[in-house]
Amino acid sequence: MIIDASAFIRRPPDDIYRIVSDMKYVLEAIDPDVVSVEKTSDGPIGIGTTWTETLRAPLMTMLGHLELTGFDPGRSIIFSFTASHGVSGTGTITCAPNGDGANFSIRIHATTHGIGCLLYPMIRIDFIRRERKRVKNLKRLAESGELDPKTAEAAPGLASTGSVRSPSLQNN
Repeated sequence: MIIDASAFIRRPPDDIYRIVSDMKYVLEAIDPDVVSVEKTSDGPIGIGTTWTETLRAPLMTMLGHLELTGFDPGRSIIFSFTASHGVSGTGTITCAPNGDGANFSIRIHATTHGIGCLLYPMIRIDFIRRERKRVKNLKRLAESGELDPKTAEAAPGLASTGSVRSPSLQNN
């Protein structure tokens, strides 16, 4: 299954990138069904950083493991995930400059296996609804200032204080 969700957010792309690269910070803020998110690796956020997410889903609680597998500072984040109940996949988060803000998008490629194949219709409906709601909440909270990039853990390639345009964006 492929899930796409996007929004224009009136914040600099680097701010949005910094917020979403700290999975603990962003997921607990944008999804009321998230019970907890814990960073399970040491060191700063970078390739190989892992998190464990506990999430209330229809008829069950799911445990998910996320890993940051790639990034382009200030532009995109690539991650993989596995979840209980037979769901796994990859995702790409993109933050592209657009006037006074950023075009934010998330694209997830998920597969089901084992019990997930039996639960596929419910998982698919919940997954699509959840990601669209998360993007809507991200937009609202980022634009209102409730999600502050200075509060998120430093993202790869960005300075640890405030919004800084990465060198790859300065020439665009």
